[in-house]
Amino acid sequence: MRRVDQPIRCVQCSDYYLVQDYKMGVCVHHDGFVYDNHSITLAQWGQHAAIAQLLKDEAAAMKQSTTNPLTPEQKERLEREKQRFKYICCNQTVQASGMVGGCKRGKHSLADVKLIQWEYECDHNRDYQDKRLNLLQTRI
Repeated sequence: MRRVDQPIRCVQCSDYYLVQDYKMGVCVHHDGFVYDNHSITLAQWGQHAAIAQLLKDEAAAMKQSTTNPLTPEQKERLEREKQRFKYICCNQTVQASGMVGGCKRGKHSLADVKLIQWEYECDHNRDYQDKRLNLLQTRI
């Protein structure tokens, strides 16, 4: 049994809240999956996986720059790559910091909801799957 004053982690916004804070409008999050705008197929990514990939890319670039300074072209390519992930729900660019907020407001997730369940719901939202297909069709 959870105590009333024990913080709960919301899987939607990654913030902590107390039971008494379970109100409409306090959770700001994205409810759609992430897609790679540089991919021909608009490859679909989970929100956390996309952020992890951006951090990995950034670390690799920093490691390379310690041995060989990046050329202006490499820096430009790196900056473009940082902008490749978009949220399907609002087309906002995913930031590596992950602290941007979201496009939806609602209630925090309940204590028993797991991250994998939330990402499954985001990944399989029919409206967003249709939006991705429409984006793909405009590229053909």
